[in-house]
Amino acid sequence: MTSQTYMRKETFQGIIDVLSVFAKTGAYGVIDRIAGALTPKAVEHALYDAIRSLNAMIRQAVIVKIKVDDEEKELKI
Repeated sequence: MTSQTYMRKETFQGIIDVLSVFAKTGAYGVIDRIAGALTPKAVEHALYDAIRSLNAMIRQAVIVKIKVDDEEKELKI
C-alpha cells in the first residue's frame, strides 16, 4: 500500500466506519445507492442518509449494565 493510498484511507476512515456498520448488519441499501450513484450529489445524499440512519440506530441502542469481577460495565446492544 502506498503512502498516497494510506492517506486517502485515513482521510475517509469515518465514512468507511459508517458504511461498515451497514455492511456488517446486512443493510446494503445505502451501499447500493452509493455504488449506483450517477452524480457526486447523489453520493453525498446517500452518505447523509447513512449518517442519519446510523444516528437513529445509536439513539435506539439498549444499554445493559453487568457486573464482571465486581466491576460494573455497560454494553450497548
